[in-house]
Amino acid sequence: MLKKSTRGVLQAFLFGCPFLLLFGLPLLDMRSEKKLILPLESSQQEVLLYFGYPGCGVSCPDTLQKLSRAFEEFKIDSIEVKFINILKSVKAKQAEDYAQAYHSSFSSPELTPAQKKQLFEEFNISEESVYKADLDHSNFLFLLTKTNQEHWRMTRAFPDVEGCTTYLERRKQSD
Repeated sequence: MLKKSTRGVLQAFLFGCPFLLLFGLPLLDMRSEKKLILPLESSQQEVLLYFGYPGCGVSCPDTLQKLSRAFEEFKIDSIEVKFINILKSVKAKQAEDYAQAYHSSFSSPELTPAQKKQLFEEFNISEESVYKADLDHSNFLFLLTKTNQEHWRMTRAFPDVEGCTTYLERRKQSD
């Protein structure tokens, strides 16, 4: 039998862990120094990648709307947003129109199947997962910094758009 104080600590721990995971994880600043060779072209030194698809019910519209508001409010022009379409059935033009419907500077690159496969492998994205349920769709955003013509370094991974917009706001305030 556990002492009352030990039992209380154990109960607090067991009760607190789910809360920490649910509410604390989105606030974490996930930094990375992973170096990547990616098929991305950009005139900017930084790119924010978001994987989604036109027709997404909740994740994509919510994320792209919030990003658009942040880009307008904080006058972000040094980062390019690349919307990476994850559905085979969606044509590149549809994905481009979808991204630009949220902000004129957002784009969706036309990728060959090999380039798309490479991106999916680098970022652990499953094309099949979206067919199971919209809930499988990730809200992660990835900030990449260009090191040379085709080499990129992943500098941050945001588990949700709120973490990303908070980062953009802080960054703008420090400029």
